Amino acid sequence: MQKYLEGPKPNLGIARRDMPQIRSFNREEFLAGLDARYENVTITAAELSPTQLEIHENIVAKMHTSADVSTKPIMFSNDWYILDGHHRWAMSLMMGQPAAPLNAIWIDLPIYKLIAAARRFAKVEYATEL
Repeated sequence: MQKYLEGPKPNLGIARRDMPQIRSFNREEFLAGLDARYENVTITAAELSPTQLEIHENIVAKMHTSADVSTKPIMFSNDWYILDGHHRWAMSLMMGQPAAPLNAIWIDLPIYKLIAAARRFAKVEYATEL
């Protein structure tokens, strides 16, 4: 089942299959290749807005038992849109914990430029499973 979630700003409505995903083991290489500042920060789900249209509840349910959910950072843009980590963000909202602290990486690019940079990254992946 899919769920549609909003943040403080409107959902940008990009299909999950079109959203670039950066694996944890490629994150540092991706960040180092950006022509932008970035910083590890702690934020809350309530502060972020989604770019990805759909959230799959089965993926969120699997995350409940995953150890890296609380430690794997959500990557987001300087206009507070999520690049990677929509299901971790959604889990916080769906559990009724929008103010719980989340590990994140703030990247000093607006979301559309950040998405374009991620799509150019040689090791980018796209979701195929539901």
